[in-house]
Amino acid sequence: MSTIKVENVIAASHLGKELELITLATELPNARYSSSGNPSVIIEMDTNSSKKAAGVLFSNGKALVTGVTNLNEGKSIMLNLKKLVKNTSQMISMGKK
Repeated sequence: MSTIKVENVIAASHLGKELELITLATELPNARYSSSGNPSVIIEMDTNSSKKAAGVLFSNGKALVTGVTNLNEGKSIMLNLKKLVKNTSQMISMGKK
């Protein structure tokens, strides 16, 4: 039997509110709107390693982080993603860009 190696962890959370995807895609750095399948915004996120993680936001408020190798890194990236969305949403609602 071969050894088991964790290569990709997916962390899931909910932001507690619905999101305007196209607005977020244009305002968030390193973000792009994806209309294929389930519409979403995909954001490239830096990790503690040289790899890149991806944050995925859905209009219903669900958030995923993929491309991390352990749960602690997933939690950290998710918290960064939530802060980024919150700060951007506040700037949009205040009319500042």
